[in-house]
Order: sequence, then structure tokens, then C-alpha cells
Amino acid sequence: MSQILNSSFAFCQPEVVLDIAQCKANIQKMMKISRQAGITFRPHFKTHQSRGVGRFFRQAGVKAITVSSVSMARYFAEDGWDDITIAFPINLRE
Repeated sequence: MSQILNSSFAFCQPEVVLDIAQCKANIQKMMKISRQAGITFRPHFKTHQSRGVGRFFRQAGVKAITVSSVSMARYFAEDGWDDITIAFPINLRE
């Protein structure tokens, strides 16, 4: 990744730049913390919104996810996720 950041390479459109090893290490760290706490890790996929990154979570043993819209739920369901919570705020005063 440092090669990309230190180069004069210019992106022409939005691109994903991901340190895959660090991403997988972070997922493993979160899994370990949740196991030690005796809780189920249900990550929110709002930030990455990526089936590819979602697969890293599945490979690490994650079985359930959270998303922020019906369209995101459909997107991840099409990739095999079947325990999906759709989380969005509700204002009862509206």
C-alpha cells in the first residue's frame, strides 16, 4: 500500500484501496474480543458495502451482519448472507 501512497499514481474515478492483510487481521481481532466477551459479533457493513470484504468476515466465522437499508440487505443476501438485521433509526415524533 505504501507504494501506492508514495507514487504519483492518480485515480481517475473512485477506487478501493485496501490493505487486505490488515483488514483480515482487524476482523480476527474483533472476533477474538467478541469471543472473549461471550458475545456474538454482528458487524455493520455500512462502511465497506462490499461483498468481497464481507467474504473476509464470513471466512473468519461471522454468521450474522447488520446493514442500513433494504437494498443493502438484498445485495448481501444475493451473496449468501441469511442472517441480516436492517438497522435504521425511527423517530416516533415524525
